[in-house]
Amino acid sequence: MPRHIYENTDTKSWANISVGFFQNTEHMLRHGLANATGNVLRIALAFVSIPILVHNLGLHDYGLLTLLIAVINLGALSEVGLTTSTTIHVAAALRLQKPDQLRDTIAFTLAVALVASFLAGTAIVLTAPVLSHWLFAARQKQYYTVIIALCLAALAVLARTVFQVFIGLLHAMQRFPTASALQTLWFYITQLSLLGISAFTHNLAIFGAAMAGAAILAAFAAWWHVRRDFNLPLPKWRAAPEIRRPVFQTTWDVGATNLATTLFNQGDKLIVGAILDPVQLGIYCTFTTIAAQINTLSAATCQPVLAHISRLGSDAKNLASSAFSTAFILCSVIATGLAAGIILSIPPLLRLLFPAVSSAHDPSLVILIWAYTLIALNAPAYFALQAMHETRLVRNVTLSSGIFSLLAIGSLAVPFGLVGACIGNFGFLIITVFIFKISRKLHLSKADLAAGLACLLAPMIATWAWWATFGYARRAFLLVAIAFGLGSVLFRLYRSHRGRTFPSS
Repeated sequence: MPRHIYENTDTKSWANISVGFFQNTEHMLRHGLANATGNVLRIALAFVSIPILVHNLGLHDYGLLTLLIAVINLGALSEVGLTTSTTIHVAAALRLQKPDQLRDTIAFTLAVALVASFLAGTAIVLTAPVLSHWLFAARQKQYYTVIIALCLAALAVLARTVFQVFIGLLHAMQRFPTASALQTLWFYITQLSLLGISAFTHNLAIFGAAMAGAAILAAFAAWWHVRRDFNLPLPKWRAAPEIRRPVFQTTWDVGATNLATTLFNQGDKLIVGAILDPVQLGIYCTFTTIAAQINTLSAATCQPVLAHISRLGSDAKNLASSAFSTAFILCSVIATGLAAGIILSIPPLLRLLFPAVSSAHDPSLVILIWAYTLIALNAPAYFALQAMHETRLVRNVTLSSGIFSLLAIGSLAVPFGLVGACIGNFGFLIITVFIFKISRKLHLSKADLAAGLACLLAPMIATWAWWATFGYARRAFLLVAIAFGLGSVLFRLYRSHRGRTFPSS
């Protein structure tokens, strides 16, 4: 089935094949940083694009464009579930070295992707007239333009969903730099197309065509890369029960987890907006966007552990434990560095974002940074549990933590205002159940756990330095000192950890 994955397997044990893919923790670092770099590049372009689009289109037409993008994102909610499910089950099939099972898994996953995207696209097309009528009661020219744009959005959903399945295949092959490059290329083509079009026309249908075209181009590019490793089969709905059930279960659990996370991330905005005034809501939304990057970027660095543990399986528990420990340390370092950097940059950052707003709101951002730094440390366990088919646990814990967090945000925002709403985000720390659960399955050494917890001290020290109103030069010096000291400790841990992570082949 794959073109070269089974070559010379008769002379190598699976442990040695694993070592071939992840010779040492440097591979984890390289793959994780490739993910993070792609995220940073996408965030940077999005940050630059927004003011340009607002200037070119005006708030009215920019609002329509954001609505179109939101519809596409909502229709593609199954993407993450399909990507993760593809990675887990294709990697497991590669481990078993059964070409027939591997082929059927890929064919069935592609069939699920096509059916899911078809249903989502059909729903978009059917609701397009209703949505357009809601926006433009009088059937003017924009009424039909919105309908055309939404129909094109359905095509974009189809292409994006297939694209994400190919990304899952690349992850299963542990080709994370290629996958990250393709995702970044797709995002850049889309954003640059929107920027170029906005300079000449406000026609929403053209924007819809551009996004659909970019998604189709990205799907074709991903297919071109994947076909070098796989003889891709045609989608097949009929597959053995032992293939159908796990793929369905994983896709459903991860998709439900993603849906719950999306709803709760938007639900807190609705709660804060209903309780506080629009100004407080705008500040809260900006603060959560800033703090959330800690979680996003640190999680991206440890995502490769999903494919790695999936391919190792239960027969290589020591290697899987070492990979998880490495991911935990890496996630801690990235989260700490981001948190300390943001905290020490709060005064100039907030003067840039809100020049007319009092600095009395600064503690709210500090509280959010603390919360998201703590939450970020659960990312390695989150991916590892998914790799071990504990997707139902991940779904239930994420759902319960989201509900508790929304209740906490609402109940604390009434008496304490913005600060209370930010404190309520600590409700998501229920997901630390992940760490306790994973400790029973994969050993996390005391040294690694101590290193991860020590990382949490850096944001606290940085906060103290900022709170003591150090000057900018001293604040920058302290940040460098923290980074150097923490980096030295973790480097020594890494060197000692490296020798026992992967034995020489």
